[in-house]
Amino acid sequence: MNNKCNWCGKEYHTPGGCAPLPVKYDGVDYIPVKFGAEPIWEELNEVPQRPCHDCGVMPGEYHHCGCDVEACPVCGGQFLTCEHSVIEDPEDDI
Repeated sequence: MNNKCNWCGKEYHTPGGCAPLPVKYDGVDYIPVKFGAEPIWEELNEVPQRPCHDCGVMPGEYHHCGCDVEACPVCGGQFLTCEHSVIEDPEDDI
């Protein structure tokens, strides 16, 4: 992973988390899943107590671009490898 997020430009492992860029799929905007709200935490009936091991955001913050922990807001799978991870360019709508 790079040291800087391609979405928000912040350094990884710094306070504040990422900008919540919506995931557009089939004409619908889906809000990204915050760290700690991924389906795995619900299955484990736990809430993370430490920063994300990959991008460093705190629980309740949005993951940075390319984080391997981020869940897809469309299907709940790993966003990094999901078919929904292609973020449509807003310029395409013009």
